[in-house]
Amino acid sequence: KLFKGRFINETDIKERRKVIVLHKKTAEILFHKTHTEPIGQFVNMGNVAYRVVGLCNDKGDSGEKPALIPFSTLQRISYFIMQISRVLP
Repeated sequence: KLFKGRFINETDIKERRKVIVLHKKTAEILFHKTHTEPIGQFVNMGNVAYRVVGLCNDKGDSGEKPALIPFSTLQRISYFIMQISRVLP
């Protein structure tokens, strides 16, 4: 369930944008000390910077607090990492 901002949309998927929807509790942990509005800020995961576009307040099936990115972005990043690993000894 969307709490603030927006969910991942078709343009994000088509353009493989590096955007993320965070759980509101995760955003509170990340941005509480700086008193910064999370929407529009960047978070780093695996050396990739994602722009926060939305906050949700749903919990996953096992109670985890999800972070959502476009699947097409995940595919692109995974492909890039696989190509690098082939080049490196």
